Amino acid sequence: MKRNPFKIIPILLCLLWQVGLTAIHAQEVRFDMNQIEMKGEISSEGHMTFREIYTYDVEFMNGMYITIDHDQHNLTNYRVGIVDEQGDVTYLSEGLNGREGTYKTSDDGKLLKFQIFYPAKNEQVRVLMEYTLENLVTNYSDTAELYWALTGDQFDSAYDYHAIIELPGKVNQVEDFRTWAYGHYEGEVYPRTEDRSYIEVTVPNNPPNQLIGLRAIFPTSLTPNNPNKVDAAMKEQIIEKENQQVEADLQRREAKQRSLMRRLLALSLAPLFTIYVGYYYFSRKRRLNPNPVHIPDHVYSLPADLTPAIMATTVLRNEPNSDDFSATIIDMARKGYIMIEEVDREEGKIFRRRSQTVRISPSSHLTQERYNQLERHEKYVYDYLLPDDEPVILRDIEDRIRKESHFARTKNRLWNQFSNYVSAVGEKQRQAPAERQVAISLAMFNVFVSIGLCVLMLVWVIDSPLANWLQYIGFYFAINAIAAIILMILTAAKPIRSYEEDKQIKEWQGFANMLDDIGNMRMREIASLPLWEEYLAYAVSLNVADKVIEAMNQQYHIEELQTEMHMPLVFYRNPYWINQVIRPTINQSIADAAPKPVSSKYTGSNTGGFGGGFSGGSFGGGGGGGGASGF
Repeated sequence: MKRNPFKIIPILLCLLWQVGLTAIHAQEVRFDMNQIEMKGEISSEGHMTFREIYTYDVEFMNGMYITIDHDQHNLTNYRVGIVDEQGDVTYLSEGLNGREGTYKTSDDGKLLKFQIFYPAKNEQVRVLMEYTLENLVTNYSDTAELYWALTGDQFDSAYDYHAIIELPGKVNQVEDFRTWAYGHYEGEVYPRTEDRSYIEVTVPNNPPNQLIGLRAIFPTSLTPNNPNKVDAAMKEQIIEKENQQVEADLQRREAKQRSLMRRLLALSLAPLFTIYVGYYYFSRKRRLNPNPVHIPDHVYSLPADLTPAIMATTVLRNEPNSDDFSATIIDMARKGYIMIEEVDREEGKIFRRRSQTVRISPSSHLTQERYNQLERHEKYVYDYLLPDDEPVILRDIEDRIRKESHFARTKNRLWNQFSNYVSAVGEKQRQAPAERQVAISLAMFNVFVSIGLCVLMLVWVIDSPLANWLQYIGFYFAINAIAAIILMILTAAKPIRSYEEDKQIKEWQGFANMLDDIGNMRMREIASLPLWEEYLAYAVSLNVADKVIEAMNQQYHIEELQTEMHMPLVFYRNPYWINQVIRPTINQSIADAAPKPVSSKYTGSNTGGFGGGFSGGSFGGGGGGGGASGF
């Protein structure tokens, strides 16, 4: 049977249409309700008619929810409309089917909720809400009172609010017309009596979830037909209560302003400390070394008569590492105090294997007199290696440290003595000025203070009259914090140095550069072979021993290396013995000898109105549960 392929086209079109609908309905709802304009009219019966326009900036929405709080007052004559750009209104019809251009309501006796079906995309929508609340005004024997929340506390975003509420007649005596309002501190409320009598309320950028409450009194002659009457004189009591609230607000606001100003003054002084730290750093740096010495990139001889370990703690680091210990071993072998030779060693109990290591022995020419000629840190190294003046294999030291705790403590004590002595001598050789540590400490303290002040600034300003200037104030303190961090980096990376210290460091840096680039130079023209053997010990601390050994092999004959050097030829032929045998073994033995950290676990203790600003107190009037959102 032959099938018609065109019959499937309508089916595909339906599927595509369904997919399109699904994509549309799945689109994320995005909108911003940013303005409410309200015009109200109070009738002689004490009713109040509201005409509110909600402005939405919409990316996408299916409609909106608007809730009116009538607080058990009778709500009548409600209508919903859409206001176009010309100000014309198209009223929507109420229904239950949820069709576009309709709305439905639900009332729980206090809140009347409107669900408005009005899809919108990338446009501004203005929704008009019209309704009347009956008996909203209370007539006392001496005054009429309106005490009501104009907007509720259920708004998710900030919005501008403006309201004009017309009285049913003109007030002749200004003393009889008073207004007060509650809410955001930037709000203002005024009783207007120029040509007609009305109440004006303005709140720029009212925060989310912040209600706007209004209390007003005016002559009862304006609402003579109001059935909501109370036989009591309340005018003076209302005025007194609200004046007390206004006075309390004023005192609280002034105290808050004074506190804020004091804090901001203190915060504004923060950059002065940063400026002082910068001044201290640069002025001391210039004073101690006004004309920094220029040293060539390559220095071809030892800048000073320092051992490798002392050199390291003078110009490279504050404390020695295991490489400086290894460099001291190489230097002592060069000087003839000890002998180093390569040996094979069997390892393993079941599967025996041979490994290469180093044996260290006292020199056959070593006497007590020669031993006494050793530097103190060199004696610590000798005692670490040869406490009994007997040959020792480096790996055996490592093995005994792991097995014998007393032996490990002895080695660790000798390492600490070596480290402490070398650190102390290096610090003395550096001749570091006291101003360096002062500058570093000031810079670090300034960073903590600057960052802390940024946080305090946010806390103090974000909910204050200066909140509108937050981005500028934040930028001001952010610049200060960045400057503080840069200063801290400068004091550490380019520390304050005296002329002598700066010269010494630059000379040793030039010497290190020379060793690093030695492969591109003619070694014979720079120094004799014995001097290169001496330089090799420094190369260990400078981590360039492999480059020096490779260059020696390229530029000197085997016979020269064999006859003019103190260590066996193999140590000059292959950097493996220094870099892969001596250095790692010494490093591991020092690490193994160090005391293991003791963990501590804490289990916890077993203990058991004539116009002006808004009021900040709690609002006691009706309403306040309204809000607006979208869906």
